[in-house]
Amino acid sequence: VHLPRCCIVVSLIDMNVAFFQTVVFDYFATHGRSDLHFRTREFRSSPYAVLVGEVMSQQTQALRASSRLPKFLKAFPTAAALADAPFGQVLQEWEGLGYPRRAQNLQKACQVIRHWTVDDFSVDALLQLPGVGPYTAAAVM
Repeated sequence: VHLPRCCIVVSLIDMNVAFFQTVVFDYFATHGRSDLHFRTREFRSSPYAVLVGEVMSQQTQALRASSRLPKFLKAFPTAAALADAPFGQVLQEWEGLGYPRRAQNLQKACQVIRHWTVDDFSVDALLQLPGVGPYTAAAVM
């Protein structure tokens, strides 16, 4: 199935949901963003790494955020490392990504999730964290 580049309006009432899902999945397989570090299998196994990548990409070009992610994760390999870091160091590593409040919110979120196990991660729990909205929470899950 080929989707035109323009916006498509789809009425789910008139359309078979399974067909719609197939169209969307096929489109993503061809045109989706698989070049982003935080969407690779290596990073998907770590909810923390996905959270960092998704927060970095909020209001920042995804490729810029993706290129900065490995360096940031090297400086702060765990939620506990980011939670305990001096904020000045966090800002230094965040430089070039803009909107430093996102770095502050990410650090505050890590102060909460540092004690979570993988089983503690849920959309509802993530939505309680500063700077995490529905899109970011769903991406982490």
